[in-house]
Amino acid sequence: MKWSLNELTKKKQISFNEKLNLRDDLLKRSQEILDCQPIEVKGEIAYDDDLFYLDYQIKTVLTLPSSRSLKPVEYPIDLLVNEIFATEESLRGNQELLDNDLIIILDKDLISLDESITDNLLLEIPLQIFAEDEEAEELPAGKFWSVLSEEDYAKQQEEKLEEKNRHEAEVKELIRKAEARMKKHKKIPDSKKIVEFTLLQKAALEIAEHMGMNIKTEQKKDDLWGTIELAFDKMWFLDSTPPEWVDVWNSLLTEAHSVYIEIKDNMIVYQYSYDLSKEVIVE
Repeated sequence: MKWSLNELTKKKQISFNEKLNLRDDLLKRSQEILDCQPIEVKGEIAYDDDLFYLDYQIKTVLTLPSSRSLKPVEYPIDLLVNEIFATEESLRGNQELLDNDLIIILDKDLISLDESITDNLLLEIPLQIFAEDEEAEELPAGKFWSVLSEEDYAKQQEEKLEEKNRHEAEVKELIRKAEARMKKHKKIPDSKKIVEFTLLQKAALEIAEHMGMNIKTEQKKDDLWGTIELAFDKMWFLDSTPPEWVDVWNSLLTEAHSVYIEIKDNMIVYQYSYDLSKEVIVE
C-alpha cells in the first residue's frame, strides 16, 4: 500500500484498516525472521502545512530462532507507529526542521506503508529470545566468559553508565575544588627560602672550586625556582671526596625539590631544583 504525495495533498487525510502479507519482504531483509503471520494494520495518513503524518497500529506474530537452540519461537508484536514525512524542497530555508531527526526526508514522490511497516518490524527484533522451556535454564558460561540474557545485558549497561556518570561527577568536583583553590591561593617568592638557596649556592661554589667541578647555578627571574648543576669525573669523585664536604653535599640533596642525574661526556651531572615560593591566600 502506497500513496502519491499529489493524492495526499488533495485528500488531506486517508484512513486505512487492512491485513497485509509482508512475509517475503521481511525474510529478504532479515535472516533472523523465519516467518511472519499476516499483519493487521489500522491507522491514517494526513497532510498539513507541508508535512505528512503517518499514524498506525500493527499486530502480528514473528517467528524467530531461539538464541540458544535455534528452534522456532513465536514473538507477538503489538506496535504503535507515528512518523512524519516531508520533502527536502518544502523544508528549504527551515534549518531547524531539516536538522530534526524525527522528520523523515522523502527521496521520491510517494509514501509506502509497506516499507514503513517492514522497517519498524525489523527494529522490534529482540537481541535474544528463548522458548518457554529454555527461559528457566541456566545460561552457558565458561571460565572467562558467560552468556547474558537481554535483561541482564541491559542492566549491566545501565550499571556501567551509572558508574561512568558517577566517576565523571567526581572528576568534575575535583576539578572544581582545584580551580577554587587556585583562585584562593597564589605562589609568591619566599624570602627565607631565597636566603637559604643563596647559602647553598655559596657552598656549592666552594665545593666546585676545591674539587675541580664544573658548576652552573641560577635563580629564575620570577624568584620561584632556583637550580644548581654540578658536573665532575665519576671515578675521581668517588675516590677523593674530602669528609668536610660531605655535610654540604647532603644539604644540597636534602633541600632540593627534585634531583636529575645523567652521565654526559664521561662526566656525572647532578642538577638540583629548589622551590623558592610559598602559597598565600588571596582575599
